Amino acid sequence: MRDLFIFTPGFWIGEGMMELTNVSEKIPFIVKWMVPSYKPEDPYLELIQQIQIKGHSEVMTNNFTLKDFEKHRFSIILESDNIGQVMGPGQIKSDWIGWEFKENLIGFDGYEYYQHQGDGHYIMEAEYSTSDDLRTVMRGKLWKHTKAGIQGK
Repeated sequence: MRDLFIFTPGFWIGEGMMELTNVSEKIPFIVKWMVPSYKPEDPYLELIQQIQIKGHSEVMTNNFTLKDFEKHRFSIILESDNIGQVMGPGQIKSDWIGWEFKENLIGFDGYEYYQHQGDGHYIMEAEYSTSDDLRTVMRGKLWKHTKAGIQGK
């Protein structure tokens, strides 16, 4: 469980395809996670996720805080300029981590999960929707970026 990418310091990068309700074609994206060192006795873990549509300069930054770790559960806070701050539950299994948000006050809900594939990379899926019926679905893969190159790709 502690071998999951969120507990492995460094940069994790990925790519995939994004679907938006108001766009007919799939859109390629890249993602980067910045993961700091973490010890089990630390009260929380702060992560930064950056998502960029390929070919565009704008980067969306999401700040995640994971806390209240129990055996297979935790609390997660997502903060971004687009939605503000939301909180939800998360789950951890030996080869899987995921979380969900349901914030009725701002009309935001969704989930995100990462499944370890055994060869160093993860498959990921995320789906988020807003009260104005905009839905974003993202599917892709994630791997550890090393100074010597890219691991797991």
